[in-house]
Amino acid sequence: EMKPVSTYIDEGLTPEEIIHTLFNDAKVLGRNDLEWYCGCSKEHFMRALSLISQKDIEEMIQEGKGAHVKCQYCEKEYDFTQEDLKEVLDRHVNIGKISIANQIVAAPLAGISNPVYRKMCHEYGAGLVVSEMISDKALHYENRRTQDMCRTVAEEHPVSLQLFGGDPVTMGEAARYLTTHTDCDIIDINMGCPVTKVLKAHAGSYLLQDEEMAASIAQAVVENTDRPVTVKIRAGFDKE
Repeated sequence: EMKPVSTYIDEGLTPEEIIHTLFNDAKVLGRNDLEWYCGCSKEHFMRALSLISQKDIEEMIQEGKGAHVKCQYCEKEYDFTQEDLKEVLDRHVNIGKISIANQIVAAPLAGISNPVYRKMCHEYGAGLVVSEMISDKALHYENRRTQDMCRTVAEEHPVSLQLFGGDPVTMGEAARYLTTHTDCDIIDINMGCPVTKVLKAHAGSYLLQDEEMAASIAQAVVENTDRPVTVKIRAGFDKE
């Protein structure tokens, strides 16, 4: 019987070494792929249950039901009591009217966080996914590539689209654009990016040096959308 992946991690193996070890162990057992391998546990299914909608779990609790699940790979069976389901419910997060299945958020990555990547993150258990940062000025000037960055797909909800900019007027316009042209669930404001070109635009973490402007931008975004608004923020602009 093979060890759980977490054991290899505790032993300090790199991801590449873990894959290599698992593959070799599989060969010894007469297998040539890893699909059959299962390291399930009750906690594994707790995480899976946390992806069920909050409403469904609340109904199960109200009806006095528990849950019984069976692993499709190793066929182990697990029973979940009312207390287990309440613990699962505690893992849900609400942002405005949007229910987030768990507290795992796929952070925005420039050049990477497109709809395909975000959909994959949801499939692997993320409760919320966020787009790469979208320029308010580029939306103002109707840049086609930036407009395409606002695209979402049905399988990635809940999804947050992140704006960056240093002008309350164009940030308000951008929020209105996302509200009328996309079905995003949340609009996020970037006040954390330290990249030089973003700082030169008085955006990102630059705003942490100007509280009044940061507040004006947040107000402009909130006033131009009916979606919940969040802010990505750092502890401060610098070590001071």
